[in-house]
Amino acid sequence: MYEYISRDDKRPSNPIRTAFAPSVGDVLTLTHHSEERQIASIVLSRKAPERDELYPALAIRSVDGKTIYVTLQAPFPVGTEVSFKFRFARKSAHNDLEEVTEDRESKIKSFYASCWAIDNFKPTKTTPEYEFAGKSMTLTRDMVDRFMAVVSKGQGDATFRPRSDSSASLDLGIVVAWSALTKPLLLPELGGDLFRLLHRSNTFERSPGAEPLQIGDALETSSCIKSIKVQPQGKLIEVVATIRRGEEVIMKVTSNFFLQGQFSQDEHNFRSVEEPEITVKVNSAKLQVLLLTRKWLIVDDNITVGKELSFKLTSKMTYAKSSDSYQLNVDGLIFGVEVGRKPKCVGKVSFHGADCTGNPVMDFLNRHGISARPTNGLEFPGWKNSRFWRIRMLNLGREYSDVSADTNPIHVCPILAGFAQLPGPITHGMYTSAIVRRAIEREIAGSDLSRFRRWNTSFEDMVRAGDVLRIEMRHTSMLDGSMVLEVQVYNDETNGKVLAAEAEVEQARTAYLFCGQGSQEMGMGSVQYESDEAAKEVWDRGDRHLFDLYGVSLLDIVRNNPKTKTVHFGGSKGRKIRLNYLALTRGTTRDGREVSVPVMDGLTYDSESYTFQEPRGLLFSTQFAQPAITLMNLAETASLQSRGLMQQDAYFAGHSLGEYSALAACAGFMPLEALLGLVFYRGTVMQFAMEKDSSGQTEFSMVAVNPSRVGRGFDQASLKMLVKHVASETELLLEVVNYNVEQQQYVCAGHIQALWLLGQACDQLAASTTWNTHSRDTISDMVLRLLPTAKSLAQPINLQRGKATVPLSGINVPFHSSYLRTGIDTYKESLRQMIHKEDIFPERLVGRFIPNVMGKTFSVEKSYVEEVAQVTGSEPLQRLVASWA
Repeated sequence: MYEYISRDDKRPSNPIRTAFAPSVGDVLTLTHHSEERQIASIVLSRKAPERDELYPALAIRSVDGKTIYVTLQAPFPVGTEVSFKFRFARKSAHNDLEEVTEDRESKIKSFYASCWAIDNFKPTKTTPEYEFAGKSMTLTRDMVDRFMAVVSKGQGDATFRPRSDSSASLDLGIVVAWSALTKPLLLPELGGDLFRLLHRSNTFERSPGAEPLQIGDALETSSCIKSIKVQPQGKLIEVVATIRRGEEVIMKVTSNFFLQGQFSQDEHNFRSVEEPEITVKVNSAKLQVLLLTRKWLIVDDNITVGKELSFKLTSKMTYAKSSDSYQLNVDGLIFGVEVGRKPKCVGKVSFHGADCTGNPVMDFLNRHGISARPTNGLEFPGWKNSRFWRIRMLNLGREYSDVSADTNPIHVCPILAGFAQLPGPITHGMYTSAIVRRAIEREIAGSDLSRFRRWNTSFEDMVRAGDVLRIEMRHTSMLDGSMVLEVQVYNDETNGKVLAAEAEVEQARTAYLFCGQGSQEMGMGSVQYESDEAAKEVWDRGDRHLFDLYGVSLLDIVRNNPKTKTVHFGGSKGRKIRLNYLALTRGTTRDGREVSVPVMDGLTYDSESYTFQEPRGLLFSTQFAQPAITLMNLAETASLQSRGLMQQDAYFAGHSLGEYSALAACAGFMPLEALLGLVFYRGTVMQFAMEKDSSGQTEFSMVAVNPSRVGRGFDQASLKMLVKHVASETELLLEVVNYNVEQQQYVCAGHIQALWLLGQACDQLAASTTWNTHSRDTISDMVLRLLPTAKSLAQPINLQRGKATVPLSGINVPFHSSYLRTGIDTYKESLRQMIHKEDIFPERLVGRFIPNVMGKTFSVEKSYVEEVAQVTGSEPLQRLVASWA
């Protein structure tokens, strides 16, 4: 048999020779011409997988001894076949076998259309705008379980156990998208021999906020060609498939295919790229001028120094014939970005250039901006125990073809693989990818399929059944709170790389809990200020803002904790600061009328200065402690975000004051400066609501209580009973104001004398071995017994840590108690003026923010709002619920 053939002036290896490889169990049938002993046909029949019958896998026929017809049949779908025509020809003084290539490519495309079950496909264009429709499908339990069973079997787990939930693996995206991904390859204009098609790479990427594929999902898929580029050894084609659940885009699947062969350099070559979002902060007049002089930048709004811009662009390159230069179009929108505000479109980009070899728009933006989703490399990449695995690839091509829709016969049929000039059936690249990804997933995420966001694989070399693969993994960087993992897979025998991958995997769901008042300490954040640029910027912005408004440096208070600070009101700047203080008002009643008066006692329009005093230092004065703690929280948040460590779908909550920081981190609640102004006002109202003695002390404080440390049987009800008795007998304020951890942590606010009595009662009840802690009489007797001592205590009373109580250091205001209710209406009005409806993003809060008042994640469901209305007694919410259809 000839070693080579002629095909379009080339001499490739003879595909008949490599395809015709009979094996044990095959049946060869030879027929002869009736009048001669010349062979008329040879049919190689082989038992079809999972079918107890022979099928004609390869047939070679000749009618006249000069022309040969070769027919190859795929084992499935049944009857799918393709025929090729050869003839003997005399070339260069020797006989040769020449392939007749007329309609060859179209016949192969028709063959693959049948293999992939793509019917009635008649496309007309190869432009990026042309949309190819995939198959509609609904994910069923059987479909998901069968797919996962084959992947598990490939990992050596023969006893697959179906999942109890409805989640589907990320890899199932290839099943959903396969029809849409492969349709473009059948375009006549693309040319090429699909037997020589290589799947170079594949990327699954879930959309932000989208839930994973679920059993029961009704899915629609479409695709478009994003790139066609002729290279010396073939043609590179990029196809992007979009999977939708209703109107929601839940995943994009990007495949790069390489058609081996020779193609004309004059073919239509193009590339369309959705550029990564770039953020540019206009931090100087020079950059402002540079932006405004770009001819491709068209702005509807003034670009001022300090403004932050976000660019969302698409680049389209149409290559000139036989050249690396291209016509470049860059188009997209520009948005103004401000924390606590919805992005506002402020302009657009429109660039059109000829004979380009680069991208001047993106070059400019990359020089002067940063990625909106920067990847932050780890100083010490790796993983615990230098993690790696070995997996032996089993011969499961038939099973994977069955569950994946990728029924390319070169993966299961030695005859067709031989005709494609392969050494034998090769393992599906996507099957190898699924096995490797699942191994990583089990190590990193366990059974939580929702944590895998992106999986980008590059197929470096072929994998065959029996190969032992070595999988190596390193954690290399962070991206928006997700781990970025580098994965390398090698043939363990040859050490050749067969697959490279990058994974984006969310951390186990994290909760960020922001501290409230009492957590402050001198020098807090100083190390971070010196070492972290993002944190320093927040500290400097906040300090500058409050200094300009009120003449006080928070940085000075945090670093030095001065006991006094005098703000002078001289000059125009001083007079403006005085007016800012006078604008801090509270409501009161005078002569039967509601009036607003300055919060700060003694401050008038004639005051030349004002002195703040606090014996413990101003960092422990409520009006400065609250903005300082808030600024510390915001600086921590900025630091985490700048390093890519803050998880995007985490839970956010805050203790009291910390709730403002939680809202800012979770939903971008108010710009930094506005938020600091709000908490400064909040702290000032609280500070001046309290009467103080000559040393600046009040009669109030707070303690944390752990009922479980009092004794067995002393529970939440017992604590409330004790608090009620103490308040009643002392006739002083004492209330349970925070229910943090059931049976373990509660916070009580009240008069210091009542708090002392509470602590002593808990200590004595804990020490008693005879008293019944359940008994109302026992608790009442204990309070009455301690009351005389409490009333005779010398002032000031210093609260001490007890068996079950911990005083909250630095707190001299009964936060969250009924004592402060008189200022609620004024504060509500301030909130109405400072918080704008259009700046509220409920969708960012749902399922993520945990309000203090509820202790469960925020929701806009009617049942949740009803519960909030019931707990708070809010009249506006009660009216809303009443009107709810």
